[in-house]
Amino acid sequence: HDEDYWDDPELYDAFRPRKPHHAFGGGPHFCQGTHVARAMVNGALMPALLDRFPKMELADPDPGFFGFAFRGPTRLHVKLN
Repeated sequence: HDEDYWDDPELYDAFRPRKPHHAFGGGPHFCQGTHVARAMVNGALMPALLDRFPKMELADPDPGFFGFAFRGPTRLHVKLN
């Protein structure tokens, strides 16, 4: 709901032009709690996801990775058996 960032921020518009994600900020305004928040979500989400789909597996065994200091998959496809 950032009025400085979005036109009509209270409205959902699926066709709104894309803008960079700014929930945790960037540069000098980078949120120091970013990694704590992500770890907390991961601690709640991953166990629930794996409980719900116990046979989940990667469809592509080599998703490819990018990044130097913080690496992440470039593509990630899963099969829910």
